Amino acid sequence: MTVPGHSVEQRIEQIASPLAQALAVELVEISCLGKGAGSCIRVTIDKPGGVGIQDCEALHHSLSRALDVLDPLPYTYRLEVSSPGLDRPLKHRQDYQRALNKLIRVKLLNAEKKNSFIVGHLHEVTDAGICVKPTPSKGIQKPLVTLDWGMFDKGRLEIEF
Repeated sequence: MTVPGHSVEQRIEQIASPLAQALAVELVEISCLGKGAGSCIRVTIDKPGGVGIQDCEALHHSLSRALDVLDPLPYTYRLEVSSPGLDRPLKHRQDYQRALNKLIRVKLLNAEKKNSFIVGHLHEVTDAGICVKPTPSKGIQKPLVTLDWGMFDKGRLEIEF
């Protein structure tokens, strides 16, 4: 079932998406680690209230059977299904919506500075982008920062203690 122009991740997502929906879990991320025999397909899932081991097992069994039948990869691989953890990646608008008022880290797309980040509490999510209240530095409050969707690459929840 090789579809020209589709990455391995996209092929796996096409198979996993209806299975995840049937199990009432959300696909957060699909990544393939390694090339060829012995590679790993890592599927990360979430749901409101968090994912349990039973959720991971249920998707693993369903997806494993579907992959065996549809055979999208011409080599052996290991399949892992897990929760996103406390520092889950934010990829879609609904991810950011769920993260409102939580501490996030956003990697900016900035040609001048290679590793430019904003860390702060997510204040607002709009059609145009997001608004972040940066964490104070040395006790000094910083103004809200508004970022259009095209101004940042990826976001991630930060762990708060």
